[in-house]
Parts: sequence; C-alpha cells; structure tokens
Amino acid sequence: MIGYILSYAKNNRLVLCWSPGTGGDMVRACLYPLLFDGKWEYKLYTGDEWFSKYLKMVPYDHDEETTGLHWNDRLISYVPISKGQCITPSMWGIIPTLDDSDFLSDDITYIHERPTDIVASIQKSHHTETSKDWILEIVKKAHDIDELNPLVTFICVKDIRYLDIIKKNWKLKSNPTIIDELDWINEFDADIKFREENPDKANHVFHELGSKIHMMYMDNFYDWKKFKKELEDYMSRYNIEGYKENFPVVKQFWQHWIDEQVYK
Repeated sequence: MIGYILSYAKNNRLVLCWSPGTGGDMVRACLYPLLFDGKWEYKLYTGDEWFSKYLKMVPYDHDEETTGLHWNDRLISYVPISKGQCITPSMWGIIPTLDDSDFLSDDITYIHERPTDIVASIQKSHHTETSKDWILEIVKKAHDIDELNPLVTFICVKDIRYLDIIKKNWKLKSNPTIIDELDWINEFDADIKFREENPDKANHVFHELGSKIHMMYMDNFYDWKKFKKELEDYMSRYNIEGYKENFPVVKQFWQHWIDEQVYK
C-alpha cells in the first residue's frame, strides 16, 4: 500500500511550476521517492504489462533496456538518450495538468496503489519569468481549488546564462513546425531581453509574492549537494518528513539526467 505523507488521493495535490527546459520533470520525478514509501529502485526496465500501452504514447525513442526510476518494480520515470528530458510514461494521455481544460475532471479516476496516484500527487504547470499575469493566475488557481495545496513552487533562474540553456534545451526537444512550440522561444527571448535591460529585477514577480510561493533554482540542479539541499528545503517548506532513506536512489536517477544533458 502507498503510504501517503499528505492526503494525495484527491486532495492537497502539490503544484510545481517551471519554464520548459529547466528540468522540472526531473525535479518532480526525484520528489516521488521522498514523498511515497514502497520499493524504489534505479534499475533496468525490462517491460511490464502495466506500462506497455503508456510507453507507446511517449514521443521519444525508447527500448526494452531503458534504465529508469522504478516503484514496486513499475517504471515511473526515465531519461531518453540524446534528448535529456525526463519522461514519466504514466502521465502521457491520462494525467491532466493545471493548464488543461479538463483539469480535475470527474471523468479521471485515480485508483489507490497505482503509479498514477504518485504522478498525480504533483500537478505541473508552466510559466516564464516575464509572464506576470500567467504566474498570478497559477497562484490564484492553487488557492481557489480545494484539491490543491495553495502553496505553489516555482522553478526559477538566478544567473542569466541559465536562461540561454533553457532556450537551447527547448530547441533540442521541441518540434519547430509547431506554432505553440515556437511561441515558447519568443517567451524565452523576452525573458533574456528583460534580464539584460533590468539586471536588478531578476525574479521580481516571485519576490513580490513573498511567502505566498516557494522558489527552487535551476542554477543548483547541476551539483548534487546543491540539488539535494533544494529537495530538502522543498520538503521543509511543505512540512513533509518524507522518506529520506530514498536519497541514494534519487541521486542515481539525478545522475542519469545529468549524464544525458547536452547543455550544462
């Protein structure tokens, strides 16, 4: 049985928000072993009936020898070779995000003890640093929707150089023929331009929100000690004791992600 640290099944889902390309999916995957008990392992994926249909939905190459993060022998997340993006198969096609029109739809059923319960425990959304109205709307949704924890965590950037890495990461994994994906490039360019013209106003929207939100920094994701501290601070901010004995497995998966990063 899954040991819920919080009442995750239908209520108090956490909200993690990031710009595409910052490693948010990796962060979310690394949090799962710290929030849920069970047998967590970083090992070879040899195929299982549960995920075979979900893997077909994933728009990246994979094979039967993919190494990834497993919970009770079920694949939760992995990192495809050459793309560097963390993939969580069970979210494709079945887990709504904060941006979806069918968010928290009654048609979506979460069954206790399934990997989908774990994935659904942290809702994702996206933002860019200069999209103030967008950021405020996310905070408002988290506050107004009873099923969500009102404290939103935003992944941010301190050093402007990481904004360029975000842009490069997105170009690496995106499809340039899709207009929506091109729009993200324009958003990233706007963030970089704003930082260049206003170096003293980095993350000013988030700082203005103060204690209403929690911030994690992409700058710290490339060093294990710093990244571990980010995860520990996250758990402390939400008053979650968690399963810290799973940090060795988290480190293995994080290292997998690091090794596949094209831009560092």
